[in-house]
Amino acid sequence: MITNPDIALEKIQNYLENERKNTEGLLSDVKAIYQGEDIDHQPKIPYLWLLEEIIEQDTEMTTFDEEWYSLSLIICAVCYNPQDLTKSYKESKNLAVRAGQALEKQFTSDNDSYFESIEFINFSPSGVHIEGASDRVHQSSVSYTCLFKEKTNNENSTRFERSRISGDIRRFKE
Repeated sequence: MITNPDIALEKIQNYLENERKNTEGLLSDVKAIYQGEDIDHQPKIPYLWLLEEIIEQDTEMTTFDEEWYSLSLIICAVCYNPQDLTKSYKESKNLAVRAGQALEKQFTSDNDSYFESIEFINFSPSGVHIEGASDRVHQSSVSYTCLFKEKTNNENSTRFERSRISGDIRRFKE
């Protein structure tokens, strides 16, 4: 069975929005956070762009009453400085790193427990020039794998849980 990644993406966007709205937060300089194709034709810069790459069911963790999924997430940081393209390149790398730090910070302080883990995969400081209608902007990105579960309607099953810290799997009889 497949799940809709929109709930997971919305929670991640909320994590980042919380940090953006905090005047002393890691993302207080970000003008907007977009998700998927939901982006303005002339977005306010700097901005973050959330893209889901792959969503897979984790069959080792899935049981009769819980389905576990792994979501591959890319957070793109887009910056533009018309006076200094080198500075724009550095700003995009810095913003991508801060976005990853903000995601990790919000995850560790969240009591929601929707996500079992959020694991850093890679950082792409490519500073790719994105050709726009009038000028160029720079983009860098961070990638994460987000493990989350959804309840099923089955009852009386054995449940497995992965420790948030060690990654060990423990078995419980419900």
